[in-house]
Amino acid sequence: MTEINVKEIKKIEKVVNMNKIEKVTVEERVNLSKRRFWFDARKVKKEDNSLIDAVYNTFFDTIMINLHQLNDFKLPTNFKRAVIISQKADLAQLKQEDIAISLDRDILKEAQAKKISTAYHQIVDNRESLDNSYLNAHLYDYLIVELVDETNIPLELILAKMQKNSNTQVMKIVNSAESSLITFGVMEVGSEGIILSTSNVEEVYKLSNAISESMKNKLNLVDLEVVSIEHIGMGNRSCIDTNSLLKEDEGMIIGSTSQGGVLVCSETHYLPYMNLRPFRINAGSVSSYCWGPNNIAEYLTDLQAGSELLAVDLDGNARQVTVGRIKTEVRPLLLIKSKYKDVIIKTIVQDDWHVRVIGSKGEIRNVTTLKAGEKLRGYICESGRHVGIKVDETIYEQ
Repeated sequence: MTEINVKEIKKIEKVVNMNKIEKVTVEERVNLSKRRFWFDARKVKKEDNSLIDAVYNTFFDTIMINLHQLNDFKLPTNFKRAVIISQKADLAQLKQEDIAISLDRDILKEAQAKKISTAYHQIVDNRESLDNSYLNAHLYDYLIVELVDETNIPLELILAKMQKNSNTQVMKIVNSAESSLITFGVMEVGSEGIILSTSNVEEVYKLSNAISESMKNKLNLVDLEVVSIEHIGMGNRSCIDTNSLLKEDEGMIIGSTSQGGVLVCSETHYLPYMNLRPFRINAGSVSSYCWGPNNIAEYLTDLQAGSELLAVDLDGNARQVTVGRIKTEVRPLLLIKSKYKDVIIKTIVQDDWHVRVIGSKGEIRNVTTLKAGEKLRGYICESGRHVGIKVDETIYEQ
């Protein structure tokens, strides 16, 4: 297949998945399923059913409204209302399960006396308002941050100041799904939640799809039994240099066939003759597959700067990382044959003691010392790939 045709296929995929965020590269395994998702309905008209229905049927659990909108929306039973309050008397209109939002600390104190949850709402447009946000937020259940400028520096400072305060949840108002994902990556931990403020129903679905995809990034790893080790001479092998700092228990799934592969270790462990490369996976033969998001298995030769792959830990938890470069050189190669039940997995790596794979109990194993009968962590899946995409057709690989 020509390069042009491959690009055309990827364009078709993009159209089919038009409601998905293309790059969900939130570091440190940010679990979107554990975040809070509110929707800002202050400017939404009650007759705008398509937008509100989308909110009700995705991952949102709270709707933020003005006081005069209390009866505009019929909420599902699992939804909460977060209501902007401007005077103490307004609190009488709230239910016990509502959340009172205000910048007035006297109003919030009164709400607390009534056992109503509270949210301190701060518009941040200068140093004074920034300081007010974290100096007062610890008194309340939520801090709602509304940034005027297109920068996350104020949010970074707020998160840094509040990192030891586990009682207050930081919520940032955002206007797109992309901004939501960026918010969750700020300072590596991100805010506890976002408040999506948009009139575009597509942004609601984009965010929902991104959450769904993040929950799928877990591979069911198995223990592979080494069958044989074979020196197969010289060939081209590639190192994958990522734009992330990998962890000691992380690697990538590398295999010579689309049925799966071995968990090849990152270069994060002591080497006596050279510095560590904590961003690198010494992957293997250029003909190998490496697994990425959305069940895509990429040939190493197809990877380039900006490509997306999965960094996988011992338990199969996966996070997306981007490629910085692919470093290919001629090196001696080693063929590792392993099996799981009746499935044979072949992985070709550089024939060198420095190259490591991960054992069944998390031990780091030098490939040149492996022996038949030993157990490695690996991944098994249904075979059959076309330009890396899973296809339902009969394909034999040996």
